[in-house]
Amino acid sequence: MNATRAQPTAPLTIDNFDAYVSDLTGGKKPFPWQRALARKVMAEGWDAVDAITVPTGCGKTMVLAVHVFCLAATAH
Repeated sequence: MNATRAQPTAPLTIDNFDAYVSDLTGGKKPFPWQRALARKVMAEGWDAVDAITVPTGCGKTMVLAVHVFCLAATAH
């Protein structure tokens, strides 16, 4: 049996967030509030987020992607 080993990759940092969103959305950049949310969660955790109050059409569904990104970036 020939098992292949995954090659280690560089850890995710907040600097990878824009590329992550671009890959998910077919090339679109994150809204500034999405980037700020990711930074806040990476630095302080979700407990630091009181509410997300942006208008309809401003990408609130991407909160799920922010969550996945932050989980992956902080996984050990």
